[in-house]
Amino acid sequence: MSHRLVARVAETIRFHQLLPSGQEQIYLAISGGADSVALLMAFLALGYAEQVTLLHCNFSLRAEESDGDESFVRSLATTHHLPLYVQRFDTRAYAQSHGGMSIEMAARELRYGWFASLRQEAKSPTLIAVAHNADDQIETLLLNLSMGTGLRGLSGMPYLKREEGIIRPLLDVPRALILDYLQSLGQPFREDSSNEDVRYRRNFIRHRLLPTLEELNPSFRSVALRTIDNLRGVEALFLEHIERYRAELLGERGIEIAGILASPSPETLLFELLRPYGFSRDVVLEIASNLREGSAGARFFAPQYTLIRASQYLELRPRGEEQESFVATLDISMDGRLVLPWGDMRSSRLASSSLPPSTSLLPLGDLSFTDEEASLSISPEHSFLSAGVSSELGVGEAVLEWSVEPCPQPYQSLLPLPSNEAIFDYEALATTELHIRGRRAGDALYPYGMKGRKLLRRIFIDGKYTHQEREAALVVCKEDEILWLVGRLADRRYCLTPRTKTLLRLRLVLSVSPLQ
Repeated sequence: MSHRLVARVAETIRFHQLLPSGQEQIYLAISGGADSVALLMAFLALGYAEQVTLLHCNFSLRAEESDGDESFVRSLATTHHLPLYVQRFDTRAYAQSHGGMSIEMAARELRYGWFASLRQEAKSPTLIAVAHNADDQIETLLLNLSMGTGLRGLSGMPYLKREEGIIRPLLDVPRALILDYLQSLGQPFREDSSNEDVRYRRNFIRHRLLPTLEELNPSFRSVALRTIDNLRGVEALFLEHIERYRAELLGERGIEIAGILASPSPETLLFELLRPYGFSRDVVLEIASNLREGSAGARFFAPQYTLIRASQYLELRPRGEEQESFVATLDISMDGRLVLPWGDMRSSRLASSSLPPSTSLLPLGDLSFTDEEASLSISPEHSFLSAGVSSELGVGEAVLEWSVEPCPQPYQSLLPLPSNEAIFDYEALATTELHIRGRRAGDALYPYGMKGRKLLRRIFIDGKYTHQEREAALVVCKEDEILWLVGRLADRRYCLTPRTKTLLRLRLVLSVSPLQ
C-alpha cells in the first residue's frame, strides 16, 4: 500500500502540472537530508527512475561532515543506479568576495547558479526538483514578514518557477510526514548539525519562534498554510490587474503620469511597473514623491536603466544610451553637407498625415518677417523636429546642407521659409567657420518675435519635449553664439536686411525610405 506522502506528491505534481508531459528529465537536488531523500524515494515509487539525475552541492562549510554527506549521496546514487553530478564550492570565499554577504545567501547563489548552468547545457527539457516542504513554506512566510515584504513575500514559494525550471513537489507535505515516510521505509538520511544553530535566521524561526506561535495557537501551522494559499489567490488576481495597467499606461513614450496618479495606490503601481527594470522600492517612493510635488527633469537610476521624469511621461532608457557628445566644423567658405548622428529615425511627434511618403524636406512651420525681424509660427502637428520622421513613414538619414548664395532684394521674396531651413547674413557673420554640436547647459538664443534671449532649456520645457528629443538636439554655433537649433528655431541676430548682399542657407534634409 502506498504511503500518504507518495500520494500527496503525486497529487501535487498532477494539480500544479509540474511535469506536463511526464517525460521531462528531472535534476533532483539532494543534500542527503531527510527532505531530499524522501523526495527521491517518492519519485522512485512513482516510476520516474529513468528520468532522474541527482545533483549534490558540497559547500565545504562543515569539513568532515560535508564530505560525509557527499559520500552518503554517492552511495545512494550507486544503490539506485542513478547518474550523479557533484559540485564543490568555497562558500566562505565567495561570500567575502561578494561584499561580505551572508553564508546562507552565498550558498543559495552558488547552488542555483550551478543548477541554471546544468539546465542550460541539457539536451532535452529538464526540470530542477528541490525538496522544500510545507514547514519550509511557513518558515519562509515568517522570515519574509520579519524582514519586511509585500504580497509576493507573503504568498510563499511557488510550486513552479517556469523560467528557471524549478519545481517543488513536497510543498504540501509537512516535515512530520516526511520523517514518518522514511521511517516506514527504513531509509537512513543525514543530519545537518548546522540545522540546530539558531544563529541562522531560519533555524531561529524553526526552533524558537514557531514553537512559541504554536503555544498561542496549536493549529498555527495549518492556519498559516491556509493563509498562504489565500494570499496566493489574491496575488494572482493582483498581478492580472497590474498587467492591465501595464498595457494601458506603458507605451512608446514611457509611462503615463496621469494614469499613475489616478490609481488607488500610485506607489504600489509604480513599483510593479518598474520592477522588471530593477528599481528598488526606496527609489520608487522617491519617484512617486516627485510626481506629486516635483517638476520635470528629475532622473532616477537602477543598475541597468535610467528613468527621466518628463511633463506627461516617465521615460525609461537603458543606461549608457544617452546622446554621445557630437562636435563638427562647417567650412562655410564653400557649399557643403554633413551627415548628422541621428541614425535610423523614428518619431511620433510629426503627424504622418501631414506629409506624403516621398517628402524629404519636413515643413515644420511658416516663417514670416515684419520689416527686419520675423516671427515664427509653428502648428501643433508640425512641432519641433524630434530627430526623425513618423514611424509610419519610414527611416532614413539626416543631413545638414549649407550653401552661400546671392541675396535677392527685396529679401522678402525668399519668404515664407520652410522651417527645416535657416538663412543668415553671410557678411555679418564675418567668419568662414561654424560648428555644430549637442546642446549644453546654459545654451540660449534670441528667437524671432521676442525681445531678449531664451534658454534652450526653457524652450524645451515650454514645448513639452521629451528628454530623448532634448538629448538628440543639435545646435549650429558661431563660437559661443547659437545660430540655429537645427530644424527647429533660428536666432535673429544675423537676420537678413535690405543691405544684405550674400546669404548663408542651412537646410536639414531627411532622406526617407519605407520601413521594412
